[in-house]
Amino acid sequence: MHEPPPTRPTPEQASQAFFADPQQALGSQLALARHSIQACIAGPCSRAWFELMLTGLRRGLRVSLSVQAVAGNLNASLSWERLTALGGRLAWLAPDSVALHTSVCVLDSQAVISGNFAQASSLSGLDFGGVLVQHSPELAARCETAMAGLPTLDHDPLNPDRPGQPAQNPVAALASTADPAGGQLVEQKDPVQGVALWQVQLLEHQVLALEADTAEMQRKMQAFDQQQDHAIGQLLRQLLDTKQRCLAQRHAQLGGQHRQQEAQAAQSAFEEFEHSHQAMQQSPAAPLDEQEQADIKQLYRKLAMLCHPDRVEDGDKSQAQMIFQQLQLGYRNSNLQALKKLEAALQTQALSGQADHTPAAGPDWRLAKMQDRMAGGLLARASILRSPTWRTLSTQSNWALWFVQQSSYLEDEIARYQQELQAMAAQTPA
Repeated sequence: MHEPPPTRPTPEQASQAFFADPQQALGSQLALARHSIQACIAGPCSRAWFELMLTGLRRGLRVSLSVQAVAGNLNASLSWERLTALGGRLAWLAPDSVALHTSVCVLDSQAVISGNFAQASSLSGLDFGGVLVQHSPELAARCETAMAGLPTLDHDPLNPDRPGQPAQNPVAALASTADPAGGQLVEQKDPVQGVALWQVQLLEHQVLALEADTAEMQRKMQAFDQQQDHAIGQLLRQLLDTKQRCLAQRHAQLGGQHRQQEAQAAQSAFEEFEHSHQAMQQSPAAPLDEQEQADIKQLYRKLAMLCHPDRVEDGDKSQAQMIFQQLQLGYRNSNLQALKKLEAALQTQALSGQADHTPAAGPDWRLAKMQDRMAGGLLARASILRSPTWRTLSTQSNWALWFVQQSSYLEDEIARYQQELQAMAAQTPA
């Protein structure tokens, strides 16, 4: 019985980012391959990724793996013997020739996986920058060309008597490099600069995916907060008000620094709630259906590519910063119409070119910029993952049921503080 053809993604799925359960996501993506897997690994290769390569070989796929001659890989000689014994092609990259900052994998010359996926199993969820899957034959061809041009060792570092893969001359393969987003070709006389530009362009797409994922988390929390305010906002306000009055009275009667701190914290919590409640009342967001949620995610990513301040020339940065802030605000508030209006405005006022073509935005400068943005994006995402709101969202899929349960809890807490207030009032001399 013939195996059914793989299901290819729709245009809306052309770019997918996975930040949770990366091993499962990688396994699912590699299972779609029907002919070949070609991977280039930046840094040590984890056991988990190696096993995925073996699975591909056992399925009869052509597997080519380029790894750097670094300690973590050199210490895994038995693993590489297993891979080559099953028919895998192994190439050792010269460690000092070019700097690789992201791993790349091409499936069937159709899809590209990039990110720190070869070390995903050893990274915590807070430190993992995600796996980006881009379904684009054009991008796949450019990555294959770039990987073919990487300089390799002409000997096997694990067995000096055995010849390795012939050393490659990267000049021809990287004579021209195109932006994965579809930008113009950029002539590269220096092969090392060509590799750097190729890597930075892939990193830029990973950073944009990370920032889009973080924005989506913020949008979801905003929607949750607004629905919570509508469902139990009055009970929350009553509880925080009753609690602050109760703790203030407790401190007034019994004194003590600890009780004073409790009273001040309760007052601050009530004031913070009042401020956020007023802000949500001023900009309520209409709930989006499933299709609208998919549309707003896709539109946000498209517009972020067009108007991010790091992607325009210096003269347009102020305008781009203002537009980008409008984009983020509209997205957090689930305002699909605002994003559509912003898209229409951007179509009539073109920002003057991307920074890719300015001398100041060379590969080294852009690499530093991408690394800073990646670090900032990981910090922002980690902060969200640790927040009480996100922890609630992660465990409660039925928001309406959770609000009902919280209502009962809030009513009990309000009654408890009211009883304590009455008891303290009874003890106060007339």
